[in-house]
Amino acid sequence: MSSEPEDECETMDKKLLTILIIAFLLRALIFSSIALGNQNAIYDPDSDGYTVMGKALSKGDFLLQSPEAKQASLFRVAGYPAFLGIFYSIGLNDLAIAGVQLLLDFANIYLIYLITKKYFEGRKESEKIAYVAAALYAISPLFVSFFFKILTESLFTTVFLLAIYYFVNDKKNTSSILLGILILIKPVAIFYPIVFAIYNYLKTKNRRQSIEIAMIALAISSIWLVRNFIVLDKITYSAISTVNYVCWNGVYLANDVGLDNPEWKDFIKENKLSSFEECQRRPLEELEALTPKINTFVLANPLLYAKQYVKGAITFFVPTTPNNLLKTVGREQEAVSLTYIYLKKGFDIGFLLDYLSKNSFYAVILTLSVIYTLGLYALFISGLKKLYQMKNYALIFLVITLILYNIVAVGPVANYRFRIPVEPLIILVAASAFLVDVKMAKVKLNGLNLSGLFHQ
Repeated sequence: MSSEPEDECETMDKKLLTILIIAFLLRALIFSSIALGNQNAIYDPDSDGYTVMGKALSKGDFLLQSPEAKQASLFRVAGYPAFLGIFYSIGLNDLAIAGVQLLLDFANIYLIYLITKKYFEGRKESEKIAYVAAALYAISPLFVSFFFKILTESLFTTVFLLAIYYFVNDKKNTSSILLGILILIKPVAIFYPIVFAIYNYLKTKNRRQSIEIAMIALAISSIWLVRNFIVLDKITYSAISTVNYVCWNGVYLANDVGLDNPEWKDFIKENKLSSFEECQRRPLEELEALTPKINTFVLANPLLYAKQYVKGAITFFVPTTPNNLLKTVGREQEAVSLTYIYLKKGFDIGFLLDYLSKNSFYAVILTLSVIYTLGLYALFISGLKKLYQMKNYALIFLVITLILYNIVAVGPVANYRFRIPVEPLIILVAASAFLVDVKMAKVKLNGLNLSGLFHQ
């Protein structure tokens, strides 16, 4: 006869298996719809640069010196293109790679389960909390809407979760290497190794080890800096910030409904900056030449720019819209960028209600997304409260710092896609809302004192 703990473990395993099955079927259904229908759904305007670089790497152009690859490398780093290049080199196409990303996103569910279970190991509800984290990830509209896209998001999330997994298992060198790779996938992660190093110092007071964690990651990512200096004569990870500043921020600022400035609107029109897709294809030198003019405008309208930042912060947290999913079923004509409308025109409840009344499929998917997102945020706030009661101030600081950093790094053009780098942490905190005993306890993990790692 099985003991009670064994029965409980078996029950939880069945629950985890149920979550994984549901998650896989949901993703497989979406992928099947793409494979049998609109295969263009896997692409985004940003995909082109990654595929150009990936194909160049698959052909042995490791420094990306061919004209197209060189141009794309001004705005993209090599991590994700290298991932694409591996599969291009063995004959797989983009659709097959999207299938690989399905498997990565599926693996991420198990990873966040393991991380959460390890983090709360020693507490009687640890497995339950891990189960909640896995379920939240499994049905997340954000991850479900992006796993098939030829974009960095799926790979970034997998590497980030692996870095966290090895970090909480006290394998710091492996975690640091992964953090370095993370920067090569998405430069916004440049701040992440520093955060991990700070928390290691809070745990161990070992200054040397903490510095090594940051330095190893930064040293790995500097490979791209060296390449850019050799090929582009520039010491920078990416010039995408210039593109965003000129082609997004400048456009939104000049077209703000609260601004009556024909001179600036004429400037946008004359320089053909009204279309982001058209703007980002222009030579970097031309965009850099326009930057001083944008700076003058921003400095002359600081409150307007601040207002755009507030809008960006709001859209960072908005629920995922059905646009990507609509494309998978060939209904892209129903897609509308509510974020774009909000940033350029301001929130228009009348427009939204009228649009939803005419597009029932869109309305249903958006409603489910809103319910999930509001529920997640409610759990997140409850989780923060539980962690505060546990005096787990360092973990709260970690999560809030990275959220704020990502908002500031993206700026006024933020939307829910840019929440993906911190969404796993939001889910982890949300799952902690199910902690039963919020009294502080010393938790041991294979000899690693987690209270020392995350509490100060």
